[in-house]
Amino acid sequence: MVSTAKRNLKIANKTVLVLADFFLPLGNIAPTVQALAKNKNKVLVVGNFLDQSLEDHAAGLAAIMSRKFITLPKSAEKLPEYDIPHMYFAAGAKLLQQMRAGDIAVVENLNLLGRYEIDSLIKMAEFFVNDSFGADELLVKSLAGRLPKEDGLQSTRTKKNLDLFLSRSKKPLVLVLGGTRLAGKEAVLDKLMHKADTVLIGGGAANLFFKISGLEIGKSAVDTSTDEKMIKKLWRDYRAKIKLPIDVVAAADGSVRVECVKPSLVKNHQRILDIGPLTTLEFSKFIKQARTLVWSGALGRVEEKKFTHGTAALLRLFASRSVQNKTHVVAAASGETILPMLEQAGFLQRLDLALPSSLSLFKALTK
Repeated sequence: MVSTAKRNLKIANKTVLVLADFFLPLGNIAPTVQALAKNKNKVLVVGNFLDQSLEDHAAGLAAIMSRKFITLPKSAEKLPEYDIPHMYFAAGAKLLQQMRAGDIAVVENLNLLGRYEIDSLIKMAEFFVNDSFGADELLVKSLAGRLPKEDGLQSTRTKKNLDLFLSRSKKPLVLVLGGTRLAGKEAVLDKLMHKADTVLIGGGAANLFFKISGLEIGKSAVDTSTDEKMIKKLWRDYRAKIKLPIDVVAAADGSVRVECVKPSLVKNHQRILDIGPLTTLEFSKFIKQARTLVWSGALGRVEEKKFTHGTAALLRLFASRSVQNKTHVVAAASGETILPMLEQAGFLQRLDLALPSSLSLFKALTK
């Protein structure tokens, strides 16, 4: 469902710093990197990916691009030389000055690098390419500095897909809101809820609404940094649109006993870990009626397989809507949970729009 429009990157014979989005499938990153390497650039690929190393991602990207993969040891004094195309993974900027035209280096996760290493990469660069649509503006500004800059192929494609999504958007619009982190999104959520016809809420987001409604949530996950006054305003203004779970899966820490209960029956020593089957059935009715669907965040603790049922079942239905009827347009966010689940199930490419950052998606949809 995504746009296949192409354009050329005309940058050549430069050292190019590329901000890539490692929350997306690696195949989405490859076109920009490959095009720059083909034009005899020295390509430095960076990204932020939680607190995880990018070494495995670099190996996967090398495999997609049919390049020999080399992890540079910290003790190395010289870059190895090969006659076949290869890709380095580097823990820092050391040795990268020795790169040759057409070389590619994926540098360690920016979240794991010190300021000195990041500054060293920036000083090496002669051009900046932003291929991470919706990336933090301060991060982009700090990396780009005064360098000439351009959007990458993936970022350009995402912008086109967003324009197409907005042009095709029709009523009723259903928003599926999960995850835990709502802090910093309160104002833009207000705008999106105003546009939506129905808002289906699960996960930690639902726990917060349960809490302000006076229900016991026990030890359930909530974002304590969220502006609670703003959440109360959302509940007051859009209560008729908001649908909260009518049953939940709950358990005590360390207990093998899992209960499916009404939200009002959650005990103070329990955690809410998933939506229940009645909620899954009820939410599915609204998803089937929607002409436009937007999803952000998981509806349960999907890090544990036994609590993925509600999210997985509704995600399958969600993704199928973009295939069954061309009038449905579908967007999804949350690079930590939802996008990997969709990719693993083979659904990600069916979506009209996929963004790792829910805040970026909400902002884009409410402009």
